[in-house]
Amino acid sequence: MNRRKSREVAMKILFSMTISGEEITGAMENFKIAEFDELDQVDFEYVQMILEGVAEHKEDIDKNIQEKLHNWKISRLSNMSLTIMRIAIFEIENVEDVPAKVAVNEAIELGKIYCEDKAKDLINGVLHNFV
Repeated sequence: MNRRKSREVAMKILFSMTISGEEITGAMENFKIAEFDELDQVDFEYVQMILEGVAEHKEDIDKNIQEKLHNWKISRLSNMSLTIMRIAIFEIENVEDVPAKVAVNEAIELGKIYCEDKAKDLINGVLHNFV
């Protein structure tokens, strides 16, 4: 199984949940129906752990993000940037076999693909200040 692909899937599902308000189980099932390519590379147990963990710790994660934002409010962040940072901070704080450096690098890579350059730089700065 590919953790990079699993993180990307978790990010897409969390982003979708932010927009739709859908619950984890429904969002995962809808994703599996809509995105059938390369699902064999995805560790859905890991995806579910991320989704449930971010949901459970969202308030603390967002507090940590807000503390690292200088002259910004969390409400100004794009949903995608916020989603990527939430996943990284969850992994840093709760997934023992993922070193902080790996979580930060993976978040930056997702930011390069799914965010504007400025947002990517913000993700980098917030997460480096966090660790």
